[in-house]
Amino acid sequence: MANAVSATNSPAINIGGGSTELVVGTNEKLETAVKIPFGAKFILKTFGAHNNIDWEKLDEYLAAEIVIPPVKAKDIFITGVLDIVTTMKDNIPAETDSCSFKDHPISFTLPHYIEYIEKLRATPLEQIKSYYPKNPTFCDGYTVGLSVYLACAKKLGVERVIPSNNDLTDGIVYEMTKTI
Repeated sequence: MANAVSATNSPAINIGGGSTELVVGTNEKLETAVKIPFGAKFILKTFGAHNNIDWEKLDEYLAAEIVIPPVKAKDIFITGVLDIVTTMKDNIPAETDSCSFKDHPISFTLPHYIEYIEKLRATPLEQIKSYYPKNPTFCDGYTVGLSVYLACAKKLGVERVIPSNNDLTDGIVYEMTKTI
């Protein structure tokens, strides 16, 4: 089914160890680029390891500290996570919908994305690592990263979260904004 992303804005977000980048654009231009001055390493150092994080305090911190220009968007691409989401689907099931974007087979409604994160938060880190044997060290910051993505998605007012294996340098905003 052909689908055009909202003609307004299309965001993509990427978390690293030291910072988080959010870009918002249309098929004509980059509208906004925001560098959030913390990443997964800072959050893990500040709030503790996955099994010991006070998730409510982390959510309060993210809601207060993440500042995004007043931009609204229907969808958001979250980078570098499609493989882990699909690999772990049998062990940490998530309600997803099909997605019409090339190389992006699934999407979450925002409520289903929240449910998925809550399941991850309730799962011990060693168990999550066992579900992703391809790269268990990636799991250390996985739930933290998804939590940052969620805080940004809420601030943007998105309806749908699209996991991607692409990174910001792969032209993901362009991919989102073209008609498929």
